[in-house]
Amino acid sequence: MKHLFLSFCLVHSLFFPSSAAWQSQDLSRQINAYMKQERSIQSILFRLTNKIDSYLSRFQVFELGKVYLQAEQNHFPHHFDEELLEKQLHDYSNETIHLEKLQTIRSDYQKQIEDVQAKKEQLIKLQQQLFLEHPELRGFNDQGEKNDQSMLKGTYDLPAFGSIGHIQEEGTSCLAMVDAHLIEPSSGWSLPFMNGFVSAGTWSYPQGGLHLGLDYALDMHSSLYAPANGIILYADAPSPEDGGYLGNWCGWPAGAGNSICMLVKVKEQYYAVTFAHLSSTLFIRAGQSVQQGDLLALSGNSGNSTGPHCHVEVFSLTTDVDSVVNYFMEGADFSFGNGWDQPDTCSAYACRIRPESVF
Repeated sequence: MKHLFLSFCLVHSLFFPSSAAWQSQDLSRQINAYMKQERSIQSILFRLTNKIDSYLSRFQVFELGKVYLQAEQNHFPHHFDEELLEKQLHDYSNETIHLEKLQTIRSDYQKQIEDVQAKKEQLIKLQQQLFLEHPELRGFNDQGEKNDQSMLKGTYDLPAFGSIGHIQEEGTSCLAMVDAHLIEPSSGWSLPFMNGFVSAGTWSYPQGGLHLGLDYALDMHSSLYAPANGIILYADAPSPEDGGYLGNWCGWPAGAGNSICMLVKVKEQYYAVTFAHLSSTLFIRAGQSVQQGDLLALSGNSGNSTGPHCHVEVFSLTTDVDSVVNYFMEGADFSFGNGWDQPDTCSAYACRIRPESVF
């Protein structure tokens, strides 16, 4: 029934098109369904293969037994546990039929996964075509609504270096009192992900069109690590973690889904780094200090996303860090004054740079 439903959805999206956002949402749901099937079948195939390999190892015992028997028939000297060998040969004989059944079942699942992968690829091509035809639905914008509760407010009760130098006065605090120079700088950058691959580089998508960051294609729930020592400026997960589609403006900035913005220091330079389209699992909060390599979150497929991935942007600060943080606190501007419609720009606060230049 599931295959029939997905086939119906595919035909419906081809011959009865609606809005681009609706089509993208429909395609994304189907792709996600096929990806889940693919992962399930891969898990079954893995277990079947291990079981078959176990049985095949018994075949080696059987062949060895024949050698021993030939040695005995020809009166060659030999040394083996005859009772153990007879038991192993008996077990192998009983399991041969079961092995053949397992191999047949594995063959059927291999055909299933090939069919699922072919249908998934067909849907991805349709989604990519939709992506090309509707560039206005790409990227982020600042028309959404930020979550003030998920943004850094001050230094009161912050851990590690975030709490250094603040003045506490009746439960209030002032971020400007933080001596950011006390942040221990990282000696270099580290990769935010241990797996995945770059699916889209900075300034343009492979198929054309403006792209302001770096996209890592990842399995759902891949670990995201802090690329350098820093402090979290914003962390919020308001969106379904596997509900991404073209034109889904959930999250902040609009379209980012579940997102993080952090300030880091590498050598003597300050940077802001943003992560978008994350899962619902965030391990940090706004105001928290983190060290390079700390686990920040798990990847997802949230917001204006056409598949599991993480969008990363990097900004090199162009003025003093206190001014930049105070500016961010006013409106949680993930673009740091650079907007969302031009590549390779600089504002009074930061320059948007290629993540490829640091990772």
